[in-house]
Amino acid sequence: MLNKSRKDFIVSVLWHILSIKGRIDFLQLGRFSNLCEQTFRNQFEIEFDFLSFNKELINQVVSDERIVAFDPSYIPKSGKSTYGTEGDFGLV
Repeated sequence: MLNKSRKDFIVSVLWHILSIKGRIDFLQLGRFSNLCEQTFRNQFEIEFDFLSFNKELINQVVSDERIVAFDPSYIPKSGKSTYGTEGDFGLV
């Protein structure tokens, strides 16, 4: 459970990350927020359990029927690396 100040900080960070165009760092967050740069630095030093946060958020917003998707876009998929082609040295 988050206290009010920590909750307000997390909401502020998420809001500003979505609204700031370009590179996002403590200086940018401080520039576009009502909080100073040092506040962001100090707050980010405190551990935050994103896994529990995401689980709770999903439980509050999503129904009981869920689908999990995985997009391995970092795996090469064209040319000689395409699965099932002669150049593929994996399973055929």
